[in-house]
Amino acid sequence: MMYEYRCPQGHVTEEIFSLKDRVDHVQCDLCNGIAGRIVSLPADTKAKWGDSHAYFDRGLGCEVKSSQHKDKILKERDLVPVSEMGSGYVESRMTSSVDEAKAHDKTVSKYNDNVKKFDGDQGRAIVETFPAHEIL
Repeated sequence: MMYEYRCPQGHVTEEIFSLKDRVDHVQCDLCNGIAGRIVSLPADTKAKWGDSHAYFDRGLGCEVKSSQHKDKILKERDLVPVSEMGSGYVESRMTSSVDEAKAHDKTVSKYNDNVKKFDGDQGRAIVETFPAHEIL
């Protein structure tokens, strides 16, 4: 749990202790004075119930600290939560992946044909397969 402490100079320090290990006084981080534990209000956050403890998410392969942390990880990895997948989402992504694979296969085939056409000259095959005006 997070506990707040205030020193006589008014500095507020936050510390995290288990319920059984909490202490009534800590040293102030700013003035090194003795800070006493104060009663604080619960944080007004967007956290959801059940976000009070971190857990290891096997699907993501890492520790998740809250639902917001999980959303951040999903966004960083370009993943979409199941709750946000609308009707036809999977089919649309599959069709897109298949189209990309077909385009890639077509490019590889064109490159291999150009290597044969130019008697193994890979440099010329690359230039013909990937003309600058198409790339830039």
